[in-house]
Amino acid sequence: MSLRALTFNIRAGRNLAGELNLARTAEVIAAADADVVGLQEVDRQFGERSAWVDQMAALSEQLGWQGEFAPALDRGAGQYGIAILTPYEIRSFTAHRLGNQGTDPTVETRAAAHAEIAIGSRTVQVVNTHLEVRDRTERRHQAAQVRAVFDATSGPGLVMGDFNARCAQVPMLTAGLVSSGDRRTQPSRWPWRRIDHVLGRELSLVRTRVLDVQVSDHRPVWTEWAW
Repeated sequence: MSLRALTFNIRAGRNLAGELNLARTAEVIAAADADVVGLQEVDRQFGERSAWVDQMAALSEQLGWQGEFAPALDRGAGQYGIAILTPYEIRSFTAHRLGNQGTDPTVETRAAAHAEIAIGSRTVQVVNTHLEVRDRTERRHQAAQVRAVFDATSGPGLVMGDFNARCAQVPMLTAGLVSSGDRRTQPSRWPWRRIDHVLGRELSLVRTRVLDVQVSDHRPVWTEWAW
């Protein structure tokens, strides 16, 4: 039995020119034919850049899937964060706020989303995250917290997201897990940064593909696992 997973930083549904087209983002997700999708940079009534839309709800509706959202930043009644989407049953979901070590206001607060998803007769634990982009010390601190969330679960599992780092740069998160590999994903036009990853536990990696699309500043990473 195969398990297909996709991680995608959607840039709030905006392409490289800054044009908003969330419907096109949904089309890319649908065409990937994944069982589990982790999204980063998702807006929930966050501002004009995303037309004040609840993007997770809009994507769920267009796809006909279940979805859950984990906020990282709050702005009035709006939020910005990450999401997990799936055509299967989400049995449980927890949104975790990650703490920062310092008080630098330029370091964003981050989140981890944990979902337990039933696929057929099996259950998979999925953790999605988006780590700090500039401060390596804070990124590693956040990575350790994400690993603690994952290690509190058992059985087949996936950790995915925009790590803003190669796997070797956040070993406190990646150690002992099977990696999709450091693939070039960002910027989407001429990718050279290797920062978007899927990691597996009690699963065997079959193949990895970086999708050749430019609906965001990142390209999605698609993986297939045997379990």
